[in-house]
Amino acid sequence: MDAYLSELMRYLVAQSGQIAVLTTVVAVATFALRRRSAHVRYLFWLVVLAKCLVPPLYLVPVRVLPETMPERVPPILSGAIWTDEHFHFPSPAANPLGREPRESVLPPPVPQTSEPRLSVSGWLGILWIAGAGGYLMMNLLRALRGRLWLRRTRRPLPDDVLAEMADLLPVYGIRRLPRIWIVEGVGQPFVWGLLRGSIYVPAGFFAIESPQHRRDVLAHELSHVLRFDPAVNTLQVVAQALFWFHPFVWWANRKIRQEREKACDEIAVAHLNARPKEYSATIVSALIQAQESTRRVPSLAVAGP
Repeated sequence: MDAYLSELMRYLVAQSGQIAVLTTVVAVATFALRRRSAHVRYLFWLVVLAKCLVPPLYLVPVRVLPETMPERVPPILSGAIWTDEHFHFPSPAANPLGREPRESVLPPPVPQTSEPRLSVSGWLGILWIAGAGGYLMMNLLRALRGRLWLRRTRRPLPDDVLAEMADLLPVYGIRRLPRIWIVEGVGQPFVWGLLRGSIYVPAGFFAIESPQHRRDVLAHELSHVLRFDPAVNTLQVVAQALFWFHPFVWWANRKIRQEREKACDEIAVAHLNARPKEYSATIVSALIQAQESTRRVPSLAVAGP
């Protein structure tokens, strides 16, 4: 047990060092590209996420079987041929004793009485398992609670409002819109799901008088769905669980979420042929008209400030 935990710690140490170096390089590169498209910076930060989920650059050997195996060594007899049960002599002359040899039986192994003790690496491995398991369990419980709450309180968007959003279909080149739900008690729209997810808007969404403003809000959330951002968000949770102790992973995940929101804004501006300043003013005014949040966005939701 201690050997496996020690090898696990060697893996984590090697991977953590490479993640720290890669994150530093990506941070410098994205700072140099701060005037470029958010898509480019987002892809750079996704490299860090991928690094968290793949092995390090060299393999760590893990022993499955002991290094030495006890062997059944026959006694040395001239001209004797050993089988699994007894000796055979090719001719009577090869048997100098004139009698059949006795079967050789090995003594049973002596059991070890000393109890194995965990090393420092072993205890650190147990601490890592406890931290990763606790983080995953916490997020799983929060996700289940959020799912139950959404299923209990959500209601579908009215057909007349959906008809207003129909012009987004040819703009994004899709046949139908994803499921859009209304939720009471939240102050901003978000996408929630495992792979692609559904769109959830607050009840104050109807307070937005302009259909164009409502379309701009949904265009941003639709970009999240079409980019499979909920799936990437799930991978971020897994990476965060594996390296819950690594501050660079926390920082990289925060940068991924920030650049993801900017990338969706870029997609919406490009597809709607809108001016960035007008689009920004539309989003801000739409959120101002929405009611203030009385409940936090559910865990694992794809949402940004």
